Amino acid sequence: MATVTENGEGTDTQIIDVSANQCPSVRHLEALDGKISDRLEQIELCTMILNDLLEIQKIVAERGLENTPLRGLDN
Repeated sequence: MATVTENGEGTDTQIIDVSANQCPSVRHLEALDGKISDRLEQIELCTMILNDLLEIQKIVAERGLENTPLRGLDN
């Protein structure tokens, strides 16, 4: 899950769920148990990740958050 901070101070945030429930790439990687054995699987996973990023970009644009700093779970 990513936290979107609108004012830069963390007092007004929106959550964009990018969990395994919404990201096919995360589900695919979990199904592989973190192991990618061949080049085709690598390409398939990269394609899924790119599609997930495009979906996240679409959500951000729909909410008008293009110029909003994003914070991950570790910061």
